[in-house]
Amino acid sequence: MAALLVLEVGPAVVRALSGPAAAVPSPVPSAAEEAALDCVDEPVALVGQQPVGVDRLWATVLSGALAGAAAPALMVCPSWWPRSRVERVRACAGGPPALTRAAVVAARRGREVVLVEIAPGLVAVSADGSTRVLPGWDPAEVVGAAASADREVLVDAPHGVPGASQAAAGIRDALRLRGVATAVVDPAELAAEIGAGRRRLPPLRAVVRAAAGLSVAVLAVAGLSVWGAVPGPPPPEAPGHSGAVVPATLVEGHVAVVIPPDWLVTRVTGGPGSPRVQVDSPADGDAALHITQSHTPGSGLAEAAEVLGRAVAAARPAGVFVDFRTDGETAGRPALTYREVRPGRVIHWSVLQDGSTRIGIGCQSAPEREESVRAACREAVRSARELSAPRQPG
Repeated sequence: MAALLVLEVGPAVVRALSGPAAAVPSPVPSAAEEAALDCVDEPVALVGQQPVGVDRLWATVLSGALAGAAAPALMVCPSWWPRSRVERVRACAGGPPALTRAAVVAARRGREVVLVEIAPGLVAVSADGSTRVLPGWDPAEVVGAAASADREVLVDAPHGVPGASQAAAGIRDALRLRGVATAVVDPAELAAEIGAGRRRLPPLRAVVRAAAGLSVAVLAVAGLSVWGAVPGPPPPEAPGHSGAVVPATLVEGHVAVVIPPDWLVTRVTGGPGSPRVQVDSPADGDAALHITQSHTPGSGLAEAAEVLGRAVAAARPAGVFVDFRTDGETAGRPALTYREVRPGRVIHWSVLQDGSTRIGIGCQSAPEREESVRAACREAVRSARELSAPRQPG
């Protein structure tokens, strides 16, 4: 059977795991590679202070990782990446099959295992076809999520994540103290087995909403970074969607936003890119809120409109960002508004200015299903506010 060409995509590098291009892996990501990973959910990235379309950037990075070889036969992506992100990268690579790291490990082992993936600012724990994201690298939290009396725990410290090896050692020590068998994932070993085609690998697994809601398509050139609150456990039973929203206040840094109390908040912080947050409905898998903020003292919506408008107009492919308005209004507040149209989902964005903080609220739903998120969206926009002027980083 012919060997498969395997490409590792994320979380910190893009590199070939098999084939001629795997012979000399780069020790650190290039500027283009770092920008592509940092802005994977955005239409435009800055490379050398120049705006570049992210799809075109990804096509260049993937081609470079393959060193001129044919298109990859298989891509391996982080288990906590949302399907929309994986599909976007697949399209830029010409549509090869893609698997999560957890699916690859489970297929190779031939049994259910627990996989712990270390990434910039987070640890993802995958078991039983679902993935949970833990902010930070606290071994005690990982033990609580991963320890199981009858399952081996595999710890994955992906190439290019600073400090990942040390974090993996600490996590393995903590697990061994609980009597849990552990092993380290060897990417070269996995690639050799996948590339030889010795196993029939499963299809790409759907990632559970509590861990996968990390795709926040905001424009980096508009100066919006994103944040979130530490995710809590999911409710014991997903309630039916009644349309009523009982408010709860989500506070991070100097910004507060009212969200439904039973919605699931996922947070990723640290690493070269902005943190990411998504707030998911437990009753509707397509309904979600995306919340962003940036410190913009002395700036207002007029300045944001100029930069954001240029980025929206330059975004490719055409038709993804539409209906951009500088005189928009949401929940009685002046806002820059536009729609982001993706396969199977639409996000209505409202960008507000409150004091020295620019706040973006993205309201996601399935096409023609805006009512599923309308109440939560209006309350989030109405309530979003700066608590106090954030301090300059220093």
